[in-house]
Amino acid sequence: MTQFLGIVLVGFTTFLIFLTAGRAYVARDNQIYFSTNENGSVFSQIPLDSALGQTRSDISYWASQTMASTFTYNFVDFFSSLEAKSDHFTARGWEAFKKVLVDKDLVRPVIEQRVVMSGIPSGVPRFGYTGVNNGKYTWQLQVPLKLQFSGMSALMQVYQLDIELKVVRTNVTASTPQGIIIDDIQVLSFK
Repeated sequence: MTQFLGIVLVGFTTFLIFLTAGRAYVARDNQIYFSTNENGSVFSQIPLDSALGQTRSDISYWASQTMASTFTYNFVDFFSSLEAKSDHFTARGWEAFKKVLVDKDLVRPVIEQRVVMSGIPSGVPRFGYTGVNNGKYTWQLQVPLKLQFSGMSALMQVYQLDIELKVVRTNVTASTPQGIIIDDIQVLSFK
């Protein structure tokens, strides 16, 4: 009888070990994941193929204001000011923006002639394609912008710049609180 009781006890202990291990394994698969930002704040993750509640008016306003501020800089703090604006772009978009600055010769006059270049929205952006592209919600739009170069004397030059932007959804972070970013920029006309 003692031997039988020992076998039952060993069997029962083995059963409890397997039951505990099985529960631990099942509970491990039910872990809850959540997103946090750099400050540790918790937020829900929204898929990148969602418009994030952004309307065309929101995108239009954001694009106009972002382009105006991006094309506004002066000779005093040109490089630091320019680098600070890179948060509005993806790596590809940033390279395209720098190419626009070089191709349209927008850097040299500011530094050599010690002037201020101001970007001013000159019309309402026009939308092209809007929808999911490569897994991200995308807005393509044309933004009219007036570039005004002014110095210590008087107004020097004014150019009309029409640019095409590709704005895409990105994760919401401290640097992209709206969850949108510029992925490409092309000049349509420069007069």
